[in-house]
Amino acid sequence: INGGSAVGSKNYLRMKTVTAVTLGSADIFNIRQSIEGINVQDLNFGTASATQITLSFWARASQTGTYSVSFRNDDNSRSYVTTYTINTANTWEYKTITINGDTSGTWKNDTDTGLAIYFDFGTGSTFTTGSTNTWLDGNFVKSTGTNNLITTLNATLDITLVQLEKGGVATPFEYLHIADSLARCQRYYFQEVQDNLMRNLNMSGATQVIPISRALPVPMRVVPSFTMIGDINDGGNFTLSGSKVATKTMVTQFHSVSANSWLDLNAVYVDAEL
Repeated sequence: INGGSAVGSKNYLRMKTVTAVTLGSADIFNIRQSIEGINVQDLNFGTASATQITLSFWARASQTGTYSVSFRNDDNSRSYVTTYTINTANTWEYKTITINGDTSGTWKNDTDTGLAIYFDFGTGSTFTTGSTNTWLDGNFVKSTGTNNLITTLNATLDITLVQLEKGGVATPFEYLHIADSLARCQRYYFQEVQDNLMRNLNMSGATQVIPISRALPVPMRVVPSFTMIGDINDGGNFTLSGSKVATKTMVTQFHSVSANSWLDLNAVYVDAEL
């Protein structure tokens, strides 16, 4: 959302209850951020040298009270649940949370999820714990007694300027140049939507299998999945079919095109998200 938050950023992420939910025991509603393992390997989680981490962010909610935020490893076998308080409704408030690193468990340090952070919006009893501010065996995202906004119609939770840092001190938010931010995002997801991204003509008089390829702007986290959409023959809009080949830097789809016809590539959606 672009809303002019008056906290140093005009952008923020909102969760809103459009239909009030009666929570089931296994229900989870949250904002999740997964962090790639190679970006947190210096935290040394899972060893005796595990370091503290500090989470800082601005939050605004339609209800005052206590809210849960949690940290988990890749397979959800280790969890740390803690809380923060909204003191005034519909008002931006700055929060910092420092926790000790986990000296147990298995933590990824590769291109999988190394650490995940969850801002709770409503969670059932299966994933709720009364043991907060400590590392636990198991999959928990919410503290007993904290707000379940998902149960209230039109309830909102906004967050912005979220930053996770090594150590016990929250420093000012690090603003990146837009080009740097874009390149980092494109490591995980890329899309291009535009008429005539690429046109292949088949005027040979025979049906041909034509490769449709798109170079990616940056190497992706892993070999991605992708979808291409094009206009075929009469201008009808179709999802391309045929075999696919992908690398971290290129995606290609082979499509059979009949004689004296054309194939336009109009959109590419490439996904290597965690």
